[in-house]
This record gives sequence, structure tokens and C-alpha cells, in this order.
Amino acid sequence: MSRGQPPWQGSTRRQDLPGNWPALRSAAGRRNPDHVCHWCRRPGGEALDHIDGNRFNNALDNLDWIHDWRSVKAGVSPVNCHGQKTAADRLSRDRVERHPALAALHPPT
Repeated sequence: MSRGQPPWQGSTRRQDLPGNWPALRSAAGRRNPDHVCHWCRRPGGEALDHIDGNRFNNALDNLDWIHDWRSVKAGVSPVNCHGQKTAADRLSRDRVERHPALAALHPPT
């Protein structure tokens, strides 16, 4: 992806959204009219995010606003909170827990 290219370009993600996505966005906007980012707690989130990271869990209580590349581009947020959240989720998924006995025998360096 080029530096200025929106993440949605070339994505098939939109096809996974439920048919009532516009209604879910409206309901989330009524619940959080300032679009306060659930990651950094500053207003002005542009993207509606799946809090638990499960893109198929479209329950309204799992959806809230987050700053993304658009917020940074517009000067609303100094950081791409969605990018940070995605990176943190990826790290926690990729981290393999070591068995305690093995950790004692081979402590991390």
C-alpha cells in the first residue's frame, strides 16, 4: 500500500459489513455524539471500530469510534489509534506463552 493510499482501497472488507451498517453507525453516533475515541479518549474519531477486534461481532455495544488515518490527515488526532490498536492486537496474538517450567530453565534474554 502506498503511503497516502486509504486502507480500504483494494479491500473486500466492505462486503463483510452487515446490511444495517448505516443504521449501526447512526446508533453509535447517537450514543457517542462527539465520536470520542475508545482507544485514546479524545473526541473526533472517524472510524467505527469493533472493540473486541472481531469484525463479525457487529453488536452495537461492540462498536465505538476510533481515530484512523483520516483523523491524522485532518489534524484531529496526532496518532492513528486504529493502527496502534491493530498492531497491539497482532502482537498479543503472535506472542506464544511459554510453559513456566521451560521459562525457568531458559529465561528470556
